[in-house]
Amino acid sequence: MARKQRRKGWSRRRFMKASGATLAAMSAMGMPVGRARAATASPNAADKLLFVFCATGGGSMVDSFMAVRESEPSSQSVADQLIVYPDAFVKSFPGTGIRALDTGPEYRSFLGFTGIPYAQSTFVGKYAQNMAVMALENTSVNHFVAQERALNGQGINGGRTIAEHIAAVHGQSLALPYVNMAGGGFVSPGTDSSLPSYARPETVTQPSYFSLGTDGVRGMVGALGSSAPGLPPAAGAETQRGKQLLARARDIRNQLDDASTFYQTFQCSPMLTDYRVQREFKAMELEQLDLFNKLFMFGNGDLDVDFDAYGLMENAEALAARDMITAWPGDPTKQMDLLLDQQVGQVLMAYLLAKEGLSAATVFGPNLATQIGIIDQQPPLVFDYSHNNHVATQAVMWSRMLDLVDKLIELLKSTDTIGGGTLWDRSLIYIATDFGRDKVRTTPGAPLHTVDPDGDGPLEAGIVNTGHNLNNGCVVISPLVKPGLYGGVNADTLNTYGFDRTTGVASEAETIRIGDVYSVIANALDAPFEGMVPIPALSL
Repeated sequence: MARKQRRKGWSRRRFMKASGATLAAMSAMGMPVGRARAATASPNAADKLLFVFCATGGGSMVDSFMAVRESEPSSQSVADQLIVYPDAFVKSFPGTGIRALDTGPEYRSFLGFTGIPYAQSTFVGKYAQNMAVMALENTSVNHFVAQERALNGQGINGGRTIAEHIAAVHGQSLALPYVNMAGGGFVSPGTDSSLPSYARPETVTQPSYFSLGTDGVRGMVGALGSSAPGLPPAAGAETQRGKQLLARARDIRNQLDDASTFYQTFQCSPMLTDYRVQREFKAMELEQLDLFNKLFMFGNGDLDVDFDAYGLMENAEALAARDMITAWPGDPTKQMDLLLDQQVGQVLMAYLLAKEGLSAATVFGPNLATQIGIIDQQPPLVFDYSHNNHVATQAVMWSRMLDLVDKLIELLKSTDTIGGGTLWDRSLIYIATDFGRDKVRTTPGAPLHTVDPDGDGPLEAGIVNTGHNLNNGCVVISPLVKPGLYGGVNADTLNTYGFDRTTGVASEAETIRIGDVYSVIANALDAPFEGMVPIPALSL
């Protein structure tokens, strides 16, 4: 049965328990309100949840939450040197200090596309009271090194990444305490040898298909327990028989391994012991927890297979969340494609892992490889395409990223937890980025937008090419931190500067480092550590 036909039979009560405010917000984003629903998280959901969304390549704060108006530098000649924007494009939000940059389509043109039509002001307008924007001075302009430090705080916690740390503190009883779906330096493990083994990252490169590898029998034709060749095991007795046969086969495999020369030689190896534990216990745990179904993202009709022929069943709650994530802002007739768009699968999996009580920390975001199927939405090299076209790249990538973060937050808000509240009440989203970008125009006084120099075409981009720059900032979104803008921007250089860690007052004499950001996140998520930098200004 096609998915469109199937959904007509879904219960409105089952999928529309969300609040009126949430439904209104989804409608404003172009989301299909008729499919919205509030879920209930597993009783095993982690006490605190960390989501790290990687702005890979250099997401610039002065092209987003710390943007500067053309009128703010000390003179027009200074403004002509800098990447400052028409006053009307830079929106302020009284009482917060946070800004949003909403550029026109001529400022968003790259390779003939203008990206996803999601306004930064939409995001800040919804979440300013949960946003902490911090000025930051990084320590490396090498992508890989800077990405590693964005997660390990430049070694402030013995080399342990912030995701590993949260997994160690809040994920001990979970099946997959820490899942990393990112790339480059963001996927690198920390260097703390004392990290508990359960808090090590589970690296997932294809989140859309991850569930298919969590069961040794399901989804296979002719698998153990099947009553006929070419058919999957049916429900009930056949499935149980298949599991029993598989358990016997695994037991014999283990006996043969124990008797092998290889095992006899290396049986004291910690690596081999860890491998055996993962294979013989962890794999069975994932089967027993039914990750195959809980993380299954596809509907009948998505793939060129008949679900019945493979014994597959749709996960209605996952599909409802997927509908929300894939909705195209402002256009209910368009959707993002789970099969083409890696980030859709990453965000959906991050939500499902939290909802099902499987993970405490997830890291996700694009890598620097070009995703051809979505190049109209995401430039090649992601934020690093700023080398070729800074203004458009920053605009379209911030729109894309904030659209997905917005949807993740809405899902967390609509998911009730046992004992009251929602998943959002215990969550923190950290937008991590490599470093900043240069802040000057390639040609002083040249336009930042697409222009037609002689009036008869073709259009030419007002090209600004930027390199890597240590100076930048970062943003944390959570009800667990004190919101606001921390630090400031020198309007004559566009360099950001820090703030007093106790009072929060901006000061050009203060420099905020990535270890400070690590400390803010750890403190907010009730995960203090030895050497943590006290930053009362952001504490609730």
